[in-house]
Amino acid sequence: MLIRYAEFVGTIKAGKQEEFYDFVETTLTPLWTKFDGAVNVSVCRELERDEGAPSIPLLLAIYRQETLPDECAPLLQEALVRGEFERGEASRITGLPDRSARRVLKALTDEGLLASVTEKGPVSLRFPVQALDTLFPRLYPEDV
Repeated sequence: MLIRYAEFVGTIKAGKQEEFYDFVETTLTPLWTKFDGAVNVSVCRELERDEGAPSIPLLLAIYRQETLPDECAPLLQEALVRGEFERGEASRITGLPDRSARRVLKALTDEGLLASVTEKGPVSLRFPVQALDTLFPRLYPEDV
């Protein structure tokens, strides 16, 4: 899960606050929920601020479900079958050029699905808690 934040810094004209927030709620929020991969959108209003702090009338958080490249499957399968493999084998396993294979391997290590004891050592399969949605999409209802 990736969360993208946006701070709307500035002031709203006096007397136009409700019109602004109504526009955000009825027009902008539905558009933000349609962003690619967006699974949830949170919009927060500024209720009060510290003296001298800048005005931030709106804070936006878009929760995105990142998807892994299709080319990840052979690397995950290799780790499952062999237990571990050398990073340099990624190109052979995926059939991709070296640079593309490294990009795919990085996506898997960033997600925590593959990891190694050392930075350049062989990688093996992992099942991190934060990757539950990636490994088993919609396994549990969202309210659990």
